[in-house]
Amino acid sequence: MSSSASPALCLVGTSNAVYRDGYAKALRESPAFSGFASFSLGTSCSALFAYRLAELDLSCFNLCLLDFTCNDTALHADGALDLPAIESQLESAIAEITVQGCLPALLILPSLKALPDGGAVARAYRLVALRCRVPFFDGYAFLAAMAGQGLTPQDQFQDDMHLHPAIACQIGTILAGALRDIWQHRRPAGETELTSARYRCARAAELAGGHLPLQPVSTSLLSAETLLLAGDAEIRLPMAEDEDVTAVAFNFTSSRGVLALEGETSARLRLTSEHTHGPHIVCGVLPVRPVAPGGAGALRLHLAPDAATAPPMAALLGLILRRPARLRIPFFYHQAPDLLTFAAPAFTALAPALQALLPGHLVRAAYLALLHRPPDPDGQKTAQALLTQHGLTGGLQKLLARMLTSPEFHQRQS
Repeated sequence: MSSSASPALCLVGTSNAVYRDGYAKALRESPAFSGFASFSLGTSCSALFAYRLAELDLSCFNLCLLDFTCNDTALHADGALDLPAIESQLESAIAEITVQGCLPALLILPSLKALPDGGAVARAYRLVALRCRVPFFDGYAFLAAMAGQGLTPQDQFQDDMHLHPAIACQIGTILAGALRDIWQHRRPAGETELTSARYRCARAAELAGGHLPLQPVSTSLLSAETLLLAGDAEIRLPMAEDEDVTAVAFNFTSSRGVLALEGETSARLRLTSEHTHGPHIVCGVLPVRPVAPGGAGALRLHLAPDAATAPPMAALLGLILRRPARLRIPFFYHQAPDLLTFAAPAFTALAPALQALLPGHLVRAAYLALLHRPPDPDGQKTAQALLTQHGLTGGLQKLLARMLTSPEFHQRQS
């Protein structure tokens, strides 16, 4: 662990954390940190931390930034994840981080459908931050502050779940300095003990039990083994009486059908998704309704078909298991630092730069560039290139279509 004035940072987050030009790029390139590593994985809930924990040596880092809010919000809205589970997963992560002398911080990134304040999930994150006295950045409060500067919150999103990458990058730059500075202000401030839960991951090798096939999977984000489950094959996983399964980690691309988990209680997880048989490997961690072991102290997993005609199959990375626990959490502050307030001058000064980055301004800039080009028989391709050049992304394709069908554009191109 670094002891210099520049801390080492690790990031555990979901899709916002893996965007090439998002806030993670700003963190990675910031001189505020002596080192940076990301253990992020898209399409995951906050149980992702428990999956990544075995490969995460927290003694090598001073700061650990957690970013799961957008996916937790969407899964809660769908009824797949309840608030107590979210809070206990965060508390367990914070306990694991703090007992090793590392400072956790919560990143509450906004999602478009949860405006204006993030609803129950964002409130749960704020409550955990306050209860555990850890730094947090509230993206909803940030959008409200920018709205006071005349910036429309909706215009700052690329899509429902992601801020425009250029805006996220600007936030990341300021966040880097704020995290470094708040780390330098840490002081021992007592501790607390919470009645909560601990989470562990039973990885593919444990599930296989030495007799089922394992296959490696490797992406830019993950190198791991998967357990291949097909046809009528099944798994029986021994569990402690007070354990239950709360989430499943799997390779979405190589999975289809339904995974059934049966014990004293049962749950079903639909594996078929938009990523099934897709061109790129996509792995993630999704919640299930908690399943306790059966009378024999074991959990049974097997496959069932869904509406698709292809036989079911699963490429399992692991199961997330939970058991009740008392968590010791050391305090680094007398109260939870609000990073937006802590770095208020820098964030306030950001407003003019964000104004120039808003999609409406980018669309206008690209549109004017199109109008001032000579006639082009391949107009749509040219427009697409100009949109990319001016910072517009796939989330604004409707605006592109509107531009290409406008009378002004066609008059100019004729």
